[in-house]
Amino acid sequence: MQEKTYDVSAEVLARQLKIALHGVKTEDLDHIWVAYEPYWAIGVEGIPAEPPVVDQLHIYLRSVLIDLYGEKGQTVPLLFGGSVNINNAVPYAKCQDVDGLFIGRSAWQSDTFEAIMIALEEAGIPQR
Repeated sequence: MQEKTYDVSAEVLARQLKIALHGVKTEDLDHIWVAYEPYWAIGVEGIPAEPPVVDQLHIYLRSVLIDLYGEKGQTVPLLFGGSVNINNAVPYAKCQDVDGLFIGRSAWQSDTFEAIMIALEEAGIPQR
């Protein structure tokens, strides 16, 4: 929770991403997907992130990828998860550098998952 409280999430994410990708060559990026889920948004007690925060963090993650790999960093899919539900899936998916969502608890029941997929489709968000 300190990352959120002290507004250092971007710095922590950059560090984690650089460590995770250490040794990954540009030619290997076609096999890489990056998933971000703030730990404070995980689980039953999780606090969903506000879409503007998700947007800012994903723009920042994209900039780190570009710093590391040049224009090829644009091709790495960035996924967001963390208390994704029927109320926030569409706003998250509309964020500039969110290329997909990973859905936890809300996918446990097929009707809830289906409702999210329908909402995304109705919002014109392509499903891959």
